[in-house]
Amino acid sequence: AKYHLAECYKNGMGTEKNIQESIRLFEESAKYIIDSARELSLIYYSGLDGVSKDLEKAKKYIDCVVSSGVATFPDQYRQMRLNRLLGK
Repeated sequence: AKYHLAECYKNGMGTEKNIQESIRLFEESAKYIIDSARELSLIYYSGLDGVSKDLEKAKKYIDCVVSSGVATFPDQYRQMRLNRLLGK
């Protein structure tokens, strides 16, 4: 439920867009929901909606996704960029 609520805040679906609340909810669920870790990696990698780019945080969440063995990145281009960040 936290992942879906975070998506609503991130995209402004049914509520005001609030990236900080979205991040908080993604962080709470990132240990259990790999999609939350993926979203956090993309937010910190790209500096979405005024969030400061933070490659260390992006790498931390990318590592969570990669170690899960589940490839959940939405497109090949993002995957390539994230692989470069990981040094692959």
